[in-house]
Amino acid sequence: MLKIIRRSQIIGLITKENEDNSPFDRVQEVWSDPTGRVAYLACTKGYTRVQQISHIDADTVFVHDCWRDESPAHLRW
Repeated sequence: MLKIIRRSQIIGLITKENEDNSPFDRVQEVWSDPTGRVAYLACTKGYTRVQQISHIDADTVFVHDCWRDESPAHLRW
């Protein structure tokens, strides 16, 4: 099932890691690849690929434990 979420709807949501369900950070930015597709979410503590998101509800983004410390070089925000 395809679900469309606007950038304004995801900025500010709390991220939680699926394994322990603990709050991690808040989404601060959405990064896209050269084709314009959303590729990463950015928080103050790191970046995660969109493929690592398991689901999104009203106030939380649930992700698998896969965070990068450095910004992806080929992406833009």
